[in-house]
Amino acid sequence: MKRELIFLLLGIFFLGVGVYATFFLTRGYVATTAVIERVKLVPGTVDEADTYRPYVRYSVDGSIYHAWSDVSSSSYREGKRIKIFYNPANPEEIHGAPDS
Repeated sequence: MKRELIFLLLGIFFLGVGVYATFFLTRGYVATTAVIERVKLVPGTVDEADTYRPYVRYSVDGSIYHAWSDVSSSSYREGKRIKIFYNPANPEEIHGAPDS
């Protein structure tokens, strides 16, 4: 019972983080597709699995940009295409989309 409650609370937490990232951090940002060029291991804790933070390449108006995403996932691998959001006033500023 305690384990199910923990998973429920974690699910609600991550849903909240996803909603916050999607609707508030990216307000005014433009969505685009990025390609993961490399990943950095983010070691998990006893209760959480390891994840990977991606370094991505994306194009805005014909210019190529590179940046570390602020979202990590266990599913990120080099060459994978993911959705990101960039600031149109400063395309080097990005936010990742959760589990894109």
